[in-house]
Amino acid sequence: MFHKLSLPVIRVKYVKDEDSLGISSVFGSACGPYNDQIYWDPVDFGEDLNPISGPHHLVKISDCGKRYICVRETASNGSVFLELGVYARIGAYHIYQSWHLSDSGLIFPQVFSKGLSCTLDHDHHPHWRFDFDLDGADHQDVNVFSENGATSLGLIVTEGRLFNDPAGGTLYNVTNFQTGLTAWIAPPVLDADHGIIGPTPFSNLDGYVRKYRASEDGNWPHPPEQDMGFAVHDSVADSDVVFWLVGHLHHKADEGADHWHSVGPRITFDVPPIPPQPFEEVRSLHVDAHITIKDFGVFEDHVQPFDVSGDRTVHRLAPHAELLFQQGPVGDVRANLLIKMDWQEDDKVNIAFTAELYDEDERVGQVGEDFNVPSGGSIEWTGIHIKDFHTGDPDTTNMSFTVKNSQGLLPGWQRTFWIAPPGSAHAGAVAAVGREPERLDVFWIQPDGGIATASWDGNWQAPLTIAPPGSAYPGAIAAVSRGPGQLDVLWVRPDGGIGATARDGAWETWRVPVTVALPGSARPGALAAVSRKAGQIDVFWIQPDSGIGCSFWDGTWHTPFPVAPPGSAHPRALAAVARKPEQIDVYWIRTNGEVATTYWDGTWHAPFPVAPPGSAQPGTLAGASRNPEQLDVSWMQPDFAIGNTLWDGAWHTASPITPPQSVRPGDLSAVSRKPEQLDLFWIQGDGSIGTTFWNGAWQPPFSVAPTASARPGAVAAVSRKPEHLDLFWIQPDGAIGSTFWWA
Repeated sequence: MFHKLSLPVIRVKYVKDEDSLGISSVFGSACGPYNDQIYWDPVDFGEDLNPISGPHHLVKISDCGKRYICVRETASNGSVFLELGVYARIGAYHIYQSWHLSDSGLIFPQVFSKGLSCTLDHDHHPHWRFDFDLDGADHQDVNVFSENGATSLGLIVTEGRLFNDPAGGTLYNVTNFQTGLTAWIAPPVLDADHGIIGPTPFSNLDGYVRKYRASEDGNWPHPPEQDMGFAVHDSVADSDVVFWLVGHLHHKADEGADHWHSVGPRITFDVPPIPPQPFEEVRSLHVDAHITIKDFGVFEDHVQPFDVSGDRTVHRLAPHAELLFQQGPVGDVRANLLIKMDWQEDDKVNIAFTAELYDEDERVGQVGEDFNVPSGGSIEWTGIHIKDFHTGDPDTTNMSFTVKNSQGLLPGWQRTFWIAPPGSAHAGAVAAVGREPERLDVFWIQPDGGIATASWDGNWQAPLTIAPPGSAYPGAIAAVSRGPGQLDVLWVRPDGGIGATARDGAWETWRVPVTVALPGSARPGALAAVSRKAGQIDVFWIQPDSGIGCSFWDGTWHTPFPVAPPGSAHPRALAAVARKPEQIDVYWIRTNGEVATTYWDGTWHAPFPVAPPGSAQPGTLAGASRNPEQLDVSWMQPDFAIGNTLWDGAWHTASPITPPQSVRPGDLSAVSRKPEQLDLFWIQGDGSIGTTFWNGAWQPPFSVAPTASARPGAVAAVSRKPEHLDLFWIQPDGAIGSTFWWA
C-alpha cells in the first residue's frame, strides 16, 4: 500500500515576524516563522524550565499507558481503528500527531495543536508526505477530480504544485494502472469556524506531486521562511509517486493558549477483490498464547497471567500476516508478543516471533526465534523467559504459545467448482434447499427426465436419482423443506401433470413419486412452492389456459384449484413467497408485460398489477421477503435490466436496479440471509454469474463466476445461515456448478 507516511514539518507563521536577533519573541511582540518538527526526543530533566527556547521533547501520553508512542484500538461511526500517536512539546506548543488506520482501507492523518509563542494570531501548515507503493513502487499515476470525484480533471503528468478548488470537492487519487489498486486523497474540508482555512501568502499551495527520490526522503530541507519548492520537475506518469498534502490551520490569539485545533486529510483505498484462491492453498492459523508478567516489589511481587488468542489467514496472494499481543501493565511492567506468519509453497507456514519486556517505556529484554508449522499440524513453543537486565530489579515475563496450521477459506466469494459431473443435468431447472445450518440439498432434471439430487453435510455426497427416467419435462423443478428432517420435491411431468416425491428423517429412502395434479394441469417451464409453516406445502403452476393453478398439502394433497383466471400469465415465470405463517404471495408476468400478484391471508384475493404494462419480459421473475412486513419482486425488463418493486405496507413504483443488458431470460434468484440484506443472482450474456445486493441501497452489480460458467435458464441461491450463501447453476457441459460466500 505505502512505503512511508510521515509529517516532516509543521510550518508556523505569526502575523508579525520576530527580529533577526529574536529579542521581540522574548517579549512576545513578534514570533517566528518556525519549522516545527517532531523527533524521537524523550524529556530531559529541567528542560521544561528553559525560559528562552522552552521544552522540545516527546510527552508520555497519560491516557495511553503513559507511553511516548500511543498504540490502541478506537471506535468511530461503527468502525474500529488502530490509532498511532505521539504527543510533543515544541516551545510553547502542544502537538499531538495521530494516524488512524482501519481494516476497511481508511487512514485519517491528523494534527492537533494548542499553545501561543506570542499572543498573536498565527497559522500552522502541516506538510504530510505520502509515499505510496501500490502493488509495488512503479506504474503509479496521479489523477485530479472535482465535485467529490464525480468529474475527472485529468492526469497529472509533471511534478508540481497542487491547488484545491476553494469551493470544495477536490479529490486526488494515486493508482497503479496495471493492477487497479488506488489510494484516494481527500483534502481537509474548509471550516473557518474551526480554523481550517485555505492557502495563505506564507504557504500558498495545497499539495505537491513528486517522483520518489531518496535525497528527498529525509529531514525538511528548507528554512522557515521558504515554502516548499524543488529545482527539478520531471514527468511523474508511470513512476514511483510521492504525494505531499499541505494543511492550513488558523489560531486566533483571543481563543487562548489552551484551545485545541485540528486538521487532517482522509485517505481511502480502492482495493480490487482478491480472486478466489484454491482451497488447498489457503492456510488458516489459530494461535493460543499464555503470558505471565511479574513486577518485582521490595515487599511483594505483583504477578498476573494472561490468556489470549487470535486467528489469521495467509495464501499465495496475501502471504504475510501478524498477531500482536500487548499485555499489562502489571505495576509498571508490560510484555509484548509479536507473531509473524508467512505462507510457504509446501503448505507450511513460517512463524517468526519476538517477545519483549518493558519497564515503563524502556525495553529491558527481548528474545525471538522462527520455525515452520506443517500443514495440518500444530507446534507449541514453550520456555520463553525474559528478565529485566537491570541489576536489582528482576521483573520478568514467561510466555508460551501454540500455532495450529489448517486448511482455510478466505471470506467472500470462493472459486467455482462442480457438485455433479458433466452430463448430469438438462438445461433449465435447478433448485436448492438449506433445511439445517449445516445441510444443503440440490435438485435437477437429468437428460433422461429423471430427478437427481446431491446433498452436503460437511462434504458433498455422490448424486442420487430420486425419480426415474421420463418423470419430468425440462425447465421446472421446485423444492421445499417443511421441517429440518423433511424434503419435498415437485416437477412438471411430460403429460402436464405435477409430480412429487418426499423424504422424511424417518424414511431411509425417497418415496415413490406421487401425482399432485392430473395430466393436462400445467404448462412446462414454471413452478413455485412454499412451506409457510411446518406440515404445510403450497405449490403453484401456470395452467394451459394461462391461469394460475394451486394445490396444497397438510397431511394429504388436495384437489387443485385456480388462484388467477384464464389468460392471466405468460408461460415460464412464476414466484411465490410465504412471509409469515398465514400469508402467501404469488407473482407472475402478464402477456402485456405487467407484473401481477395475488395473495392469501385466509382467503385468496383478486389479482392486481404491481408494475405497469411493458415492465417485464417473460421468463425471468423472483420474489423474496426479508422480514414479515416486506416483499421484494424482481424481473427482467425489455432492455434486459433487472426491474424491482417492493411492498412495505404499500407497493412502490418499479425501477431498474442494474444497467441494461445485465440478465438473460429464465434465470433470476433472490435470497434474504438477514432482515437488512437481499441478494439477487442471474446468468449474464457471456455465461458468467452476476449479482447485486441491497443493504440499505442497491449496490453496483459484479460477477461471482467467470465467463462461460453457466447455460442460460437456471440459477438457485440459498442461505443456510446469516453469514453464508450458496449458489448453483447448470454448466455448459451439463455439470452442476457451485460457489459460495461466507463472512
